[in-house]
Amino acid sequence: MGATKTITIGRPIQYTYETKLSYLRKLVKYIDGNEYPTVPDFCRLHGLSKQRLYEWAKNENENADTKDQYPLGEYFRDAINRMNSIQEHFIEKNAILGNISPAFAIFKLKQPGIGWRDSPENVLINSNVVGDISHIEEKLKGLILDDNG
Repeated sequence: MGATKTITIGRPIQYTYETKLSYLRKLVKYIDGNEYPTVPDFCRLHGLSKQRLYEWAKNENENADTKDQYPLGEYFRDAINRMNSIQEHFIEKNAILGNISPAFAIFKLKQPGIGWRDSPENVLINSNVVGDISHIEEKLKGLILDDNG
């Protein structure tokens, strides 16, 4: 039998403000330098886990009360949202031009970061939530046809 390898588990890595700021600068530079920037690709290039980056983006008030330090979470979140907007534009443009398949475009646009849906969201009318408005559309079609006679 082979030798047993022991893995020592220590405390979680503590990232300093300066380290996070460095990653934020790298993220902004990465977004600006790529036609289709993605979180997984950025993390792969910089040896960072996706979960860590999303954790930083979620913690929007971190360092908010510290003198001379910006709330980095807010900036990470904005950078990730900007990345999603760039992806959305890229997918829409290339789907229209026929450069990517419609199935891929639909799949990517329905991902949580972009958030497209098949069905319309509920409509708020007079403080009542109306989900399916097809019956209203049918009545309107009837009225339009009756008026044109």
